[in-house]
Amino acid sequence: MIGRKTMKPRIRITPLLLIFILAVELQSQPQAGLQSFGLDGKNIDWLAAPSTHVSARPYLYATTPEGIFRRDTSTPDSIWMNLGLEGKHITAIDIQVRGIGPAIFQTPIVAVSIDYPSPDSIPIYRLADQTWVPADSGIIDAISALTSFASSGHEPPGLAFAAGLSSLLFRASTANSVWTEIYNGGIGPGFTVLQAHQTETGKIIWVGGFDSHSYLALFGKLDENGEALLWGSFPRTSLESSCYAFAFHPYDSQRVYAAVTGAVLRTEDGGMNWQFTGLSDEQTDFYSLCADHFIPGYLFAVGASHADNISKFWESRDDGETWQEIQEISTLSPQGMRVLADPKKEGRIYIGTAGKGIWQYRLGMVSVAARASSLPISGYTLSQNYPNPFSIETRIRINLPKNAPVKIQVFNTAGQEIRLLHEASMNAGVYDFHWDGRNQLDQSVPNGVYFYRLETSQGTVTRKMLLFRVK
Repeated sequence: MIGRKTMKPRIRITPLLLIFILAVELQSQPQAGLQSFGLDGKNIDWLAAPSTHVSARPYLYATTPEGIFRRDTSTPDSIWMNLGLEGKHITAIDIQVRGIGPAIFQTPIVAVSIDYPSPDSIPIYRLADQTWVPADSGIIDAISALTSFASSGHEPPGLAFAAGLSSLLFRASTANSVWTEIYNGGIGPGFTVLQAHQTETGKIIWVGGFDSHSYLALFGKLDENGEALLWGSFPRTSLESSCYAFAFHPYDSQRVYAAVTGAVLRTEDGGMNWQFTGLSDEQTDFYSLCADHFIPGYLFAVGASHADNISKFWESRDDGETWQEIQEISTLSPQGMRVLADPKKEGRIYIGTAGKGIWQYRLGMVSVAARASSLPISGYTLSQNYPNPFSIETRIRINLPKNAPVKIQVFNTAGQEIRLLHEASMNAGVYDFHWDGRNQLDQSVPNGVYFYRLETSQGTVTRKMLLFRVK
């Protein structure tokens, strides 16, 4: 018996559908430029957000002399909430993320100056049940930097780390506030920055600071337990140098960026060798740095001139090869700025200012759209899905030049994984995968923009697709 050919329904692009598609695109790619994000008139000392490693609520935290504030960035109409701790000079902030069963909790923990504005014998506080409580058991130094590893409900609590200007390092579990000294650098070095780099393939702590003997900026690379993997000095960039910040490539764990006195540097081999990027001036302290979490090669830096202490804002869209000063942002807050990339949204940077609150800098539709294949991964190809838009099912084609472990995921615009299409080793060749617009629980997902990602040992490539079901 000859079966009857089944005709798949086709989407007819009507004017109404075209308007819907454009509206979805515009919503997923917000208007470019600089926009106020609240806390008008306040001095912002630090910005912080929870780790991208777990699906924590997308809160943005800001420290000010009037207290520590928090805002939900997933809701346009959200407001800033004052969490308290007024009148303290915050020297560092970290957001500890820990899962208990299916729930994810995030706890702000801050280091404070022990002599400003009046003596305070408690160097670290944490927020517990809406109250700031001491969290300094075992700490014997003024703390200059904090960081931690996030954990989900099926993992043991992550470890937290604290650093002091007198070259001491401490470690504690995020489940408690009992610190243990794990490193003493002796007289000479001092630590100014700690940043955890947590990926699916490993956990690394990057340490930055200065050496008062050689006047070189120094760095350290520790494993997830705080054991030293690598200690070294950056190339000389100024007569006296210090390291102030690190940033990380979104897909290449070996590619790390460092902001130091005199330059922004880059390593492509996990810290073994450092090179100058296109941004260098020995009379400038580059003290704030971030990299977009989704767009490879997009970097943002702030530096202050030794001559007049005026801060400027720079942007690079080619992995640091060239930089452009954004005058609109430089003139916004010449007395100082902090920058932080949104951990859940591509192309969005938060800027904390001196006296003008917090601002957003959005890259815009054209810039973000160009990022999908801006850095191809050694011959691995992720083709545009077909059809696109689609209503029932779409095909995703990959090309593997050699045998490799492969992971293919679908994400929504909030960065949440919707569907894991494949995770296993594959032989070289061309393969097709299909997505039917359903999540891991086999439930239909809403119409809108989604991202699909190919991850291999060589890196990651992401593309965008549009789901639209005709009702």
